[in-house]
Amino acid sequence: CTQPYHMFYIILPSLDIRQGLIEHLKKHKILSVFHYLPLHTSQMGRKFGGNRGDCPVTENISERLLRLPFYNSLQQGELSRVVDTIKDYQF
Repeated sequence: CTQPYHMFYIILPSLDIRQGLIEHLKKHKILSVFHYLPLHTSQMGRKFGGNRGDCPVTENISERLLRLPFYNSLQQGELSRVVDTIKDYQF
């Protein structure tokens, strides 16, 4: 049975640290992205009355969440390189 995992993420201490780690990984040719937008702050959410501040925990987590490379064919060496590069980052 192959697991259907489709993402792996970490939650960082702050938005600034997340942005810095994205740049650090990019310099090492490792793609990392953030993509979680709280639904209440999306265009549709705002259309239905959602506002920033309505869900402060969700908003806080979304600013600190970072998705890392993760796919079925990721090799152990590639995984180790991602982990080592994250460990090298000065938080």
